[in-house]
Amino acid sequence: MLEHHSRNKYGSDLILINSEQGSQWFEHGESHIIEDLITKGELNIIGGLSGAAKTNFTAMLLSALLNPEREPRFLGYRVNRDQVNQVFFIGLDGGRNVYTPIFRNTGLINEKGAVPNFNFIPNESGWSISSSNLDKLETRLKEHPNSIVVVDSLLAAISSSGVDENSPMMAARIMDLKLVCERHNATPIVLAHQKKESTQEFTGADSLRGHGSIPAFAGQIITLNFLDQKSKVNGKAIPDRKSAKRRMVAGHRGTPIDLLVELDFENGSVKSHGDFYDALFAIEAQADIDDVFDTTTIHAVVGCLSAGKRAVFDALYSYEAPVSQATLVADHSLNKGTVSKSLSALKEERFQGTPLIAEIEADGSKHYEVTYFIKQKFSEDY
Repeated sequence: MLEHHSRNKYGSDLILINSEQGSQWFEHGESHIIEDLITKGELNIIGGLSGAAKTNFTAMLLSALLNPEREPRFLGYRVNRDQVNQVFFIGLDGGRNVYTPIFRNTGLINEKGAVPNFNFIPNESGWSISSSNLDKLETRLKEHPNSIVVVDSLLAAISSSGVDENSPMMAARIMDLKLVCERHNATPIVLAHQKKESTQEFTGADSLRGHGSIPAFAGQIITLNFLDQKSKVNGKAIPDRKSAKRRMVAGHRGTPIDLLVELDFENGSVKSHGDFYDALFAIEAQADIDDVFDTTTIHAVVGCLSAGKRAVFDALYSYEAPVSQATLVADHSLNKGTVSKSLSALKEERFQGTPLIAEIEADGSKHYEVTYFIKQKFSEDY
């Protein structure tokens, strides 16, 4: 049955390009829907951890393509609107409560409904990357070649078909989607999840979750990575999920792109702060300057600490010399786990650019104290 279906879909003859036939296949045309960012006719993957705003980012991108009133640029890259006929957005990662606000904020829907050339296929359609559903999609692509097909998300699109994302069968599923789109010069954009250990330094194809064939067929891979929190937990970087800024890395088979971007969810837009490392350094430097000139008092800063951190800070403040964690626990009847976590956090808490406490290596062990500057400020305020 599979062989019969494959023959009906792809034909029984081998496609052959040589000096006598098919040479137009190599003729070069416009290869990008968005300059250097979205490759036309190729598989494009947008990856990120859960909550990294893959869907929002994709909707912002599509709005730049479909809304003629918007500037014909996306993150500074030229938008080639003439390269796109229709958009078919297959939304499997939620219901109307998920997609409605995203589409409304980005301008893909309004009070009249969907904007021209935007088509939404909801979760209740039961769509998955299977032969029957690809045939349904192909019927639409025959009517509207040169379209974009968004699959949100890859995991949702294969889970109902019984294929595990770590299985080699992923290659067949992705290739089927890719070939259906190629036959009608459509461009697939697949949203995929990253591995849970992904950080701002773990990006690109290697950070994608699932079988290695997932990035193998892609012409472009874009990853949206959370910035890391200043403090680490057990030596590991932790994503800063409260920040609207992301590290955006692209250029799987094309021009390398590495930007610090910021998403404006309410207004449905995204802006670039420029090269990632340059922009991050500038932002962190400005934050340090702001800390120095901050008029907030040290008592206000300490007063905002959690109960556990405040207890550890007050205990440390009572000593004239650095003390060990064990001493804090024994002298003040504090919970060992609370003391350990609070000490790690207090090293990162700052007032006018200075950490609240300092860690000192002595005789092969760690000791802690309230920094001299902080003690001075406490005395001045009193």
